[in-house]
Amino acid sequence: MPNAINVTPKKWSNIKILFDDGIYSVIFGKFENTPDKMGKRWNDNYPRQGSSATWYVEYDKFVPSTIQALIQYYEANQSRTSSEDQYLNDCRQIMSKL
Repeated sequence: MPNAINVTPKKWSNIKILFDDGIYSVIFGKFENTPDKMGKRWNDNYPRQGSSATWYVEYDKFVPSTIQALIQYYEANQSRTSSEDQYLNDCRQIMSKL
Protein backbone atom coordinates (compact mmCIF):
# COMPACT_ATOMS: atom_id res chain seq x y z
CA MET A 1 0.00 0.00 0.00
CA PRO A 2 1.45 3.42 -0.88
CA ASN A 3 2.71 5.90 1.68
CA ALA A 4 0.80 9.14 2.25
CA ILE A 5 3.16 11.08 -0.01
CA ASN A 6 2.10 8.86 -2.93
CA VAL A 7 -1.65 9.13 -2.36
CA THR A 8 -4.07 11.82 -3.51
CA PRO A 9 -7.23 11.38 -1.44
CA LYS A 10 -10.28 12.29 -3.53
CA LYS A 11 -12.25 14.09 -0.80
CA TRP A 12 -9.21 15.93 0.57
CA SER A 13 -7.36 19.03 -0.62
CA ASN A 14 -4.59 21.32 0.66
CA ILE A 15 -3.17 18.46 2.69
CA LYS A 16 -0.04 18.44 4.78
CA ILE A 17 1.44 15.13 5.82
CA LEU A 18 2.07 15.10 9.56
CA PHE A 19 3.19 11.50 9.96
CA ASP A 20 4.01 8.60 7.67
CA ASP A 21 6.08 5.62 8.74
CA GLY A 22 4.91 3.36 5.94
CA ILE A 23 2.47 1.59 8.26
CA TYR A 24 0.32 4.48 9.49
CA SER A 25 -0.23 8.00 8.16
CA VAL A 26 -1.69 11.26 9.44
CA ILE A 27 -2.65 14.23 7.26
CA PHE A 28 -4.22 17.63 7.90
CA GLY A 29 -6.18 19.68 5.41
CA LYS A 30 -9.55 20.36 3.87
CA PHE A 31 -12.06 17.49 3.81
CA GLU A 32 -15.07 17.95 1.52
CA ASN A 33 -14.48 21.73 1.58
CA THR A 34 -14.34 21.83 5.41
CA PRO A 35 -10.94 23.18 6.53
CA ASP A 36 -8.80 22.08 9.45
CA LYS A 37 -9.56 18.38 9.45
CA MET A 38 -7.21 15.55 10.37
CA GLY A 39 -7.22 12.30 8.44
CA LYS A 40 -5.67 9.01 9.50
CA ARG A 41 -5.24 5.62 7.92
CA TRP A 42 -3.43 2.34 8.20
CA ASN A 43 -1.44 2.05 5.00
CA ASP A 44 -1.97 -1.71 4.84
CA ASN A 45 -5.49 -1.29 3.50
CA TYR A 46 -7.64 -0.77 6.62
CA PRO A 47 -10.14 0.75 6.81
CA ARG A 48 -10.85 0.38 3.16
CA GLN A 49 -13.46 0.96 0.57
CA GLY A 50 -12.82 -1.24 -2.41
CA SER A 51 -9.15 -1.95 -2.99
CA SER A 52 -7.69 1.15 -1.33
CA ALA A 53 -7.20 2.18 2.27
CA THR A 54 -9.62 4.93 3.32
CA TRP A 55 -8.70 8.07 5.21
CA TYR A 56 -10.99 8.56 8.17
CA VAL A 57 -11.61 11.98 9.70
CA GLU A 58 -10.39 12.30 13.28
CA TYR A 59 -12.80 13.64 15.88
CA ASP A 60 -12.07 17.40 16.25
CA LYS A 61 -11.54 17.22 20.02
CA PHE A 62 -8.67 14.75 19.53
CA VAL A 63 -6.80 16.79 16.92
CA PRO A 64 -4.80 19.10 19.26
CA SER A 65 -3.62 16.24 21.47
CA THR A 66 -2.62 14.20 18.43
CA ILE A 67 -0.60 17.08 17.00
CA GLN A 68 1.02 17.75 20.38
CA ALA A 69 1.99 14.07 20.63
CA LEU A 70 3.52 14.21 17.14
CA ILE A 71 5.51 17.33 18.07
CA GLN A 72 6.88 15.57 21.16
CA TYR A 73 7.67 12.47 19.11
CA TYR A 74 9.64 14.43 16.52
CA GLU A 75 11.42 16.63 19.06
CA ALA A 76 12.61 13.53 20.94
CA ASN A 77 14.10 12.08 17.75
CA GLN A 78 17.47 13.76 17.22
CA SER A 79 18.12 11.82 14.00
CA ARG A 80 15.08 13.08 12.08
CA THR A 81 14.96 12.80 8.33
CA SER A 82 14.34 15.91 6.24
CA SER A 83 10.75 14.72 5.73
CA GLU A 84 10.29 14.40 9.49
CA ASP A 85 11.70 17.92 9.96
CA GLN A 86 9.03 19.15 7.54
CA TYR A 87 6.33 17.16 9.36
CA LEU A 88 7.48 18.74 12.65
CA ASN A 89 7.38 22.25 11.19
CA ASP A 90 3.91 21.63 9.77
CA CYS A 91 2.70 20.27 13.13
CA ARG A 92 4.00 23.38 14.92
CA GLN A 93 2.39 25.69 12.36
CA ILE A 94 -0.99 23.94 12.60
CA MET A 95 -0.84 23.82 16.41
CA SER A 96 -0.27 27.58 16.55
CA LYS A 97 -3.54 28.12 14.63
CA LEU A 98 -5.73 25.78 16.69
